Amino acid sequence: MASSAEEDARLDAAMEQAAAWYLQLQSAPADTALRDAQEEWLARDPLHAEAWALAAHAWRLSGELPAATPVLPAPILHRPATRRSRRWLIGGASAMAAGIALATLLPETLTDWRADLTTGTADRTVTLPDGSLLALSAGSAAGLDFTATLRRIHLLRGAAYVEVMRDPARPFRLDAGEVQVEVTGTRFALGMSGNSMNIAVAEGRVRVSQATEMQALAAGDSLFIDRSDGSWRRGHTDISAVASWRQGRLSVSDMPLPDVANIIARYRGGRLLIASEALRERRVTGVYDLRQPDRALRALVAPYGGTLRSLGPFLAVLSAV
Repeated sequence: MASSAEEDARLDAAMEQAAAWYLQLQSAPADTALRDAQEEWLARDPLHAEAWALAAHAWRLSGELPAATPVLPAPILHRPATRRSRRWLIGGASAMAAGIALATLLPETLTDWRADLTTGTADRTVTLPDGSLLALSAGSAAGLDFTATLRRIHLLRGAAYVEVMRDPARPFRLDAGEVQVEVTGTRFALGMSGNSMNIAVAEGRVRVSQATEMQALAAGDSLFIDRSDGSWRRGHTDISAVASWRQGRLSVSDMPLPDVANIIARYRGGRLLIASEALRERRVTGVYDLRQPDRALRALVAPYGGTLRSLGPFLAVLSAV
């Protein structure tokens, strides 16, 4: 007889397959051959039908699947819920299904279309036309604007570390949303995630401006900007920790947990869903290993009773136990 752990593992695998079928059917709803193949998959194993029934119920609860959509024969959809079925429904299957559907609606294609440089699940370092060095963290995108009189980077998402070649005649500017950082020669980093923006200086000086706000930062200074309310908070940082993601670790101080989780998730790929309001309200301080993103996500939420459920490379869900 299979152990509870083995049963859970089989159901996890079946749920991952159900998610894959859902995405395929959403992209080709009129494909009868695809529908026939899905029905054959359903009939192959009772666990497949159970996983699909759970997923369909969750998608309906989340409003992602119209109630009239025929996804399973009625006898399967109305079969009694098992202990494992109830645990999935209670433990966040609805949130996971909503996240999968949301992933199909929120591609990053438009941002990538505007970018000259993008990264996947690894960092990337390039030499800019003026000889400056630009490093982008995983999941980043940037546009470049270099002319005879202008040097500018548009950080569209993610994080950047720049070693700027000194040129007093051509100030170097990095734009990130509504925030501008201007320098002539320095080493600094800027990262964006959710409502958080962090700027840290390793060498030289920078001037940070936003509308009527302006701050001058020197080596060892940092600035946290809460984009939800526009507040700024100055601080100090260890110069060796500036852009620590370049060494495979993430160092954060009093930062919203969702923003930290999103940074870590860039190194695993796919989508991240935080299915717990309690976790979304936490702030965290710590150092996390970006070389093992799933382990880092578990370490991030474990102190608050959270857990990670991974549905392959496409979806990770953080929820309260």
